[in-house]
Amino acid sequence: MIISPIPSIRVGLKTILESISDIQVTAEAAALDDTSRLPSSVDIVLIAGFESPNSTRLNAVLAANPSQPFLFLLNPSSGQPPQFHGLQPLGWINMDAAPAEISAAVHALQAGMLVIDPVFARQVFANHEAARTNPTGESAESIQDPLTPRESDVLEYLAQGLANKEIARRLVISEHTVKYHISSIYSKLGVNNRTEAVRQGVRLGIIVI
Repeated sequence: MIISPIPSIRVGLKTILESISDIQVTAEAAALDDTSRLPSSVDIVLIAGFESPNSTRLNAVLAANPSQPFLFLLNPSSGQPPQFHGLQPLGWINMDAAPAEISAAVHALQAGMLVIDPVFARQVFANHEAARTNPTGESAESIQDPLTPRESDVLEYLAQGLANKEIARRLVISEHTVKYHISSIYSKLGVNNRTEAVRQGVRLGIIVI
């Protein structure tokens, strides 16, 4: 079953999925609320096109379907993937995932496994490590003005040692915009160069290297 508020995404995903011999799309929906009563023919629910998924609503959907595997196609620049609790098979992959990756994720979920794109894995593991080291939920060190999702993306690329031109190409923005984001990152983290920014980002759990 495909759930997306964007018709073109539903059409595109249906085309991709039905090109795979052992996968068939049996239902479609435009809203998360439509999943309150899933058709009996649904093995996997694929959710895509929600820039800022409502965790409360999603948790309610998952709670109503505790044994149902869900696969989320998310845009990394929209922020961290939804955080859920439970043992049901769940997956988070990039919105731009290739057909082979989508197929692999679907089959892994059907086998009862957890699926997570490396981009999201770094974010999830960073949150887990922060919770482990600070079980009370109180951060020993934090910044007053958190980084935006785009600034976090830029910081990730700084940690990878990419030049401004390459960061601009990957994020499809101008080099001037990259420089603006870097300046903002320096200001928010209280640092003066890339090395210090990356070190501070790791210390605060914003990035994992």
